[in-house]
Amino acid sequence: MKSEERSLSYSRPSNKFYPPHIDQSQSLLRINLLTTRLPNKKHNKKAIVIEAQAGQGKTTLVSQFLDYNDNSSIWYQIGPEDTDPVLLLSSLLTNLSDNLSGFSSPQLTTILNEGSVGPLDLTRCANILLKDLDLHLSDDIYFVFDDLHRMEYDALTNSLLEHIIDTSPPKVHFILSADSHWN
Repeated sequence: MKSEERSLSYSRPSNKFYPPHIDQSQSLLRINLLTTRLPNKKHNKKAIVIEAQAGQGKTTLVSQFLDYNDNSSIWYQIGPEDTDPVLLLSSLLTNLSDNLSGFSSPQLTTILNEGSVGPLDLTRCANILLKDLDLHLSDDIYFVFDDLHRMEYDALTNSLLEHIIDTSPPKVHFILSADSHWN
């Protein structure tokens, strides 16, 4: 991580940006779901929503989908702290900077480090991040938001997430995983 982005990495859980370890030898490959219900590598779907009861294997299915289609991905483990839209935005930036080789967003980093992001600035900040991401990407990538149900309802955060999904570059796709009681 670049030194100017270092100050963005405050009190985040250590597993926030990593998929859970899944022992494939202990998992049933869901080939029918992978080949008939989920899109193959060549598609134009913006978002895939996987919703089921707790313990039904949503995270395992997401992992299998990404592996089966050899998709590049950025994992984001949702937690209650993500109700804060500025924290969500800075966490996305940190995740991309840490896990996408060569990616940076200097203008957004400066704005976030100044600490003066208000509700009316969120869309502009998201647009800066998405523009920098679009300029950086040469291939498609999936953003996995795992355990979306853990994010408590907040109008600003939901609006920010919707904006990011709706206005993201064509090479960016999303997988949203949540327990079935979520809505």
